[in-house]
Amino acid sequence: MYSRACGHWDLGREALTLLGDHSFGHGTDTVKHQATLHDVARDANVSIKTVSRVINGEPNVSPGTRARVRESIERLGYRPNELARSLKGRRSRMIGLMIADISNPFYAVCAKAVEGAARRSGYSVVLCASDEDIETERQYVELLFRRRLDGLLLVPAADGHAYLARELAAGLSVVSLDRPVEGLEVDSVVVENRAGAREATDHLIQHGHRRIAFIGAGRRLYTLRERLEGYLDALREAGLEPIYRLDASDAASAAAAMADLLELPEPPTAVFCMNNLITIGVLGALDDAGLRVPGD
Repeated sequence: MYSRACGHWDLGREALTLLGDHSFGHGTDTVKHQATLHDVARDANVSIKTVSRVINGEPNVSPGTRARVRESIERLGYRPNELARSLKGRRSRMIGLMIADISNPFYAVCAKAVEGAARRSGYSVVLCASDEDIETERQYVELLFRRRLDGLLLVPAADGHAYLARELAAGLSVVSLDRPVEGLEVDSVVVENRAGAREATDHLIQHGHRRIAFIGAGRRLYTLRERLEGYLDALREAGLEPIYRLDASDAASAAAAMADLLELPEPPTAVFCMNNLITIGVLGALDDAGLRVPGD
């Protein structure tokens, strides 16, 4: 199934917070007693099963009893043993998020949205980055699967996902983000890349541009292929010739590509940038050339 959409993991801070929760390192041999399920049940004058039902959000507990149990949990500082719960219930309440490029601001926005939604539902997120390398992606996925995460949100690398069939067959829940996992039946949440690219190019054409360049990184990635096709669709309909550079994958290479295009006898008057990193490089090259956007 495809879901179409228009579109920190601060490890150091998290680690420091966890360290701060430990009782060691204070010059004492006394170990602080940690409240147990039995302590909560005794304090609230209910059974252990009732406490468990409240913690897990199960029904058949009266509002008064539920409030009393929660008060005891808060007063005693009880914290469920998540490891024990995951081993017993086969749920870790953690999900993996595999992004393609940690330096790309787009994925930072996605990660923030995922973390917020997961937290509100009582889940934690483990963030990994493949750097568009299928072997790195595979190693991370296998590690996350061994850690018994409840699911995986995956921005897939360009190709080679046959390995994922084994994890899917073993019960790993996967939803792909931004790009589909080509060759496998995996639910996806993606942008209308081709239609959006065509609309953006049409916008430029309607504003009188006839030499419109496309700067991107080739056809290996689904998103790039779709955006290039949308750009070409619009040009074909308008009877215009494409001008494209498909060797730009980051800001630096995009700046170099734009500088080369400006050396053409008839340089482009508008540019379709494949993504935000490409845009940053293109704007830098235009600024270096003394050109204003959109003035020139």
